[in-house]
Amino acid sequence: MQNNNNGYDGYIDDPIDRNTGEVIQRNNQQLRNVDNDPLYLSPTITQKQLLKKVKEFAVLSNRPLKGNEEVTAYENCLEVCKQVGEKEGGFDKLNAKENQLVGQILAVSKLGLTLKKGEVWLDIRNNGKTPGRKDINIKYQYQGLEKIMLKFCSFNIDHFYKEVVCEDDEFELEVDVATGFEKLTKYVKAKGKPDNYRHTLKNITGAFEVAYIKNGNGGYDQFVSYIDKNRINRAYNAAKTKMIWNADTNKMVLKTAVHELFTKLAPYMLTTDEVIKDLETLEDEMDFGSKETKYSNSIEAETNVREEVATELVEDDL
Repeated sequence: MQNNNNGYDGYIDDPIDRNTGEVIQRNNQQLRNVDNDPLYLSPTITQKQLLKKVKEFAVLSNRPLKGNEEVTAYENCLEVCKQVGEKEGGFDKLNAKENQLVGQILAVSKLGLTLKKGEVWLDIRNNGKTPGRKDINIKYQYQGLEKIMLKFCSFNIDHFYKEVVCEDDEFELEVDVATGFEKLTKYVKAKGKPDNYRHTLKNITGAFEVAYIKNGNGGYDQFVSYIDKNRINRAYNAAKTKMIWNADTNKMVLKTAVHELFTKLAPYMLTTDEVIKDLETLEDEMDFGSKETKYSNSIEAETNVREEVATELVEDDL
């Protein structure tokens, strides 16, 4: 709870007057019930209490945690509390309600992603609207996107390969007529360049990621995603803060290439409505300059197709 100069005991998620910056006071009927509201985060919340709220929210949204999901949620709650404590000293200045941190913890935990393994990360930054407040969100790292592709893609993906393409590199893509997909045929890095050459945005002309798919003949087919300079600039310009891009340009360009591959493979993922909801929960907070990812309930679609075929066969027999 928070106490202002008038003696009003309010809550961290009380509305703020944008003109004055003062807390808008509410009467007792409007005050939030901290114990029963899984989206409210107390400034002194513990890992155990946070996990309880995640579990409550899971039940309320008809997505209860099952098996290892609860273990993953426990680990994520522990890491969230640890990082918020180390970076901010607590939740008292965070806009936890607006950004639905509890819902994001639930989503990544059900997808099997963890903060500790670097598959997602905790983004804490100034709110930009309310002085003294900060937004907090869980966002994908490219390791998390790759894990999702390995877990849900209908293709038998074995591994990935990704690199940035610079001005003097030798790089070639061509269409594989056997599969109809593009494939990487040549990539040679330019030699004799300084150490920071591949980490400077002006030198980078593109980037790619290749998903290597087992083809059943002892070899691999390629599924390639390539982004050009225009796509990279679009992602850079769309970023809410340029600090991260400027500090680790190479990684952010590669992250954009991974997201492009993720977007291209989305129609081939075997997902359910529940998984789609979890994916879309974090999709809203991506900084890639693109929110074009389209998911479909492919398991449900496959079931419907099988049922339609079976019905047609019965009708033919009649």
